[in-house]
Amino acid sequence: MQSTTSNITWRHVPGKDNPADIVSRGCAASELMETIWFRGPSFLRQDSSGWPQPVPNSQDTNEELELRKATVLTCTDNGSKEDVFDEVINKFSSYRRILRVIAFVLRVFNRIKVNKKLEDFKQQLFDEANTLNLQKFSSIVGFEFKFIPPRAPHFGGLWEAAVKSMKSLMMKNLGNTGLTYEELQTIAIESEAILNSRPMAPLSEDPNDGEALSPAHLLIGSSLMSVPEPSIDESRPSYLTRWQRVTYLKQQFWELWRRDYLHTLQERSKWLKPHANIQIGQMVIVHEDNTPPQEWILGRITNTHVGADGRVRVAEIKVKNGTIRRPICKIAPLPEQTGA
Repeated sequence: MQSTTSNITWRHVPGKDNPADIVSRGCAASELMETIWFRGPSFLRQDSSGWPQPVPNSQDTNEELELRKATVLTCTDNGSKEDVFDEVINKFSSYRRILRVIAFVLRVFNRIKVNKKLEDFKQQLFDEANTLNLQKFSSIVGFEFKFIPPRAPHFGGLWEAAVKSMKSLMMKNLGNTGLTYEELQTIAIESEAILNSRPMAPLSEDPNDGEALSPAHLLIGSSLMSVPEPSIDESRPSYLTRWQRVTYLKQQFWELWRRDYLHTLQERSKWLKPHANIQIGQMVIVHEDNTPPQEWILGRITNTHVGADGRVRVAEIKVKNGTIRRPICKIAPLPEQTGA
């Protein structure tokens, strides 16, 4: 329209005076008679001086259209007379967590203008007396370091066996993927979370307790949670976005590692000596296909069904969503502590 017309001034019409907006925004038929759809905007019946004025060009204004959100850090005095360094040590029992807290404080020192209180804390942190207090605290509590020879990961035992299983599967899945450093780091952290979420033993002997002990309980005091992601179709991996590709590789690692871990719990050796039957009240992992990463289906045995040989063949398991029935080949009992 602008290219086929000349000597015409185009003006912006506000939405409340534009009949076209009634259709685009939706309007009931009973309300249409009360709108400007049939009679048009009221300014058309006025002199041109009363028409909407053109909006000034934004390039002619010096106003800032967008301001970056400012980050404000505040420091408050809690009234405690205890030494700041001692307070950090007494508050956190983990040495690594103490290091993270101190590292965060040092980053704050580097980013903001240091006031008097933060400067006092920095002086206390590197004071010789506090260093001696840390050494005294360490000598009382005690640390025991055990080292293995270089290039001998088999000396590590169980923890190196878990690392080996993770390395083997990652090499198979990520050999020719061409990931960036951030993507590889994300998959490594997700794989670490999968390993640390594995159930190892029941937390208690209570038959109503359906939670199992995992390495995450020893690291952070609770089980790990994972954000649910939709299942990625593997038929066309080349059409995936970067994040879908990372999610797909994580799901592949979960499927392979979960299957291998369940097989270790379902180990079947030769029948040279009898094995105990599945017992009522025992905690088991239910093997289900297509479960999301870090989602372990745990349950307690509520009833068993034996075969003609007197061995348990089918078990009823109480899970969080009800009671299910599975053959023993689809369940993996968790190791339990037995008396001497």
